[in-house]
Amino acid sequence: MNEPWIYLALLGGVVAVVGLVRPTSQDSHANLKQNIEETLEHYVQEISEENEKLLQAVERLKKEADLRDEAMRRRMDMLEASVQHAGEQQRQQVSQIETLSSLVNRPQIVQTVQNKDTAEQNTFEGMTAVEAASGVEVVEDSPPTIRDRYVDLFALHMKGVKAEQIAARLNMPLGEVQLILQLSLQEDQRV
Repeated sequence: MNEPWIYLALLGGVVAVVGLVRPTSQDSHANLKQNIEETLEHYVQEISEENEKLLQAVERLKKEADLRDEAMRRRMDMLEASVQHAGEQQRQQVSQIETLSSLVNRPQIVQTVQNKDTAEQNTFEGMTAVEAASGVEVVEDSPPTIRDRYVDLFALHMKGVKAEQIAARLNMPLGEVQLILQLSLQEDQRV
């Protein structure tokens, strides 16, 4: 093996092998780099598609929320209008009740007159023209008090039962129970 051509041949073989191997490693590195870039591009594309889907879902949810809000606003407006209407009706009823309670609190008992002749005669005996025209006769007597007319209600009230419970027990509307209690207070203040 002392011949130099063998050394040269071996060295040439090594260089050829290294030459063949080296471009392959650069190609694989380029392939690896290209694969990574393709993977990243694919990942970016998937993220973009998911973002689009997410944006569409958010827009749909926003539209649904806006529709629900609008429906709730309309419902609130309707409820406010009905509450105002109910308040107006309640004020009218309270004024009617106050008018009636002022008539009831007169120290007179009103009875129906059977015929017009009797009503006309009573006009001359001290009745007012309005009382005569309505066909009523006024008899001076002390009327029954509101406590006399609603004995059960006031018995429960004296025991400390709340108005809501009284209404439930006596099968009466709560507003009527409260009104009767208020009228009794007014009646007590007048006496």
